[in-house]
Amino acid sequence: MTSKFKVLRSEDLSSLWHDVVRWHLYKEEVDLYLSIGTNLENVVLEAKSMAYDSFDMGRDLWLTSSRWTMLIRDYLIPSETRAFVDRSRQILNDKGRSGVITNMAFRGVARRTDRHRWGNCLLGATFRGCDVGKSDVYPTLTFHSRVSYNAYILGLDMAIGHVLAKEITKGQPERVRFQWHLDVVQLHGFKCLPYLYSQPDLMDVLAGTSNKEHNFRYYRPGIPLIDNPEFREQYPTWRCIGRWWDAVRKHEAEGKTLDEELYGPYKRIRRRYQEYLEGKLQPSVKASDLTFDKLEGYRT
Repeated sequence: MTSKFKVLRSEDLSSLWHDVVRWHLYKEEVDLYLSIGTNLENVVLEAKSMAYDSFDMGRDLWLTSSRWTMLIRDYLIPSETRAFVDRSRQILNDKGRSGVITNMAFRGVARRTDRHRWGNCLLGATFRGCDVGKSDVYPTLTFHSRVSYNAYILGLDMAIGHVLAKEITKGQPERVRFQWHLDVVQLHGFKCLPYLYSQPDLMDVLAGTSNKEHNFRYYRPGIPLIDNPEFREQYPTWRCIGRWWDAVRKHEAEGKTLDEELYGPYKRIRRRYQEYLEGKLQPSVKASDLTFDKLEGYRT
């Protein structure tokens, strides 16, 4: 039986990025619990503005600008993206008053054994609405997705929307609303950890770093919430994360070296944790710094 739509609304993309992670983490029921993560099905995310001032892929996700370049080259066809932006500008500045809507398909990514095995994550985009003169349709960029990974690539997927909005409005993304229809939002049990390292409120759950009193009934002074079995039982996503967090702490305590880690993605998570402990941060790459300049053929 198909579950009802789960809708989350925020003021702008910055708030949406912050809210969607915590919304997922503190869900007491999920649609699917897996050893590697939890799934929420039939999700709609909305923002009144596509301003994305606080997002920083370096500090939030511990990713470099090369990951952004890889993402836009994977998903955007330069000529189609250019044409979509041009059509959307016409709709934004006049044509949208008559109800016109345009669309763009994302590039069909190559099928790989380990990635995109079941198809694209991002499927398509539409644009509608006009804010010049009288119009009953507010300018809105809509994404359609098979899946996105919360507390991880979901933030970068929204950055693609942000840059599209900047291109359409010539630098005024706050003029555009955002809507995103997702079949599944998955929060991966260990790939989310670098984001958690960057967030004091979430790191406090893992490590009790602030010694601040929580409003949770399971809080015990001096014991991180993640180490309380009743807390894990209440929140299935934290329970899944806790299994991987236990492994990270165990391997650190035992002195297991990164060279001994055979599983690449998990090795990356342990490396990021060591960098967190040493205060070694990735260079800042804010949303305002992101462009389509590395998308060859887009600029004409």
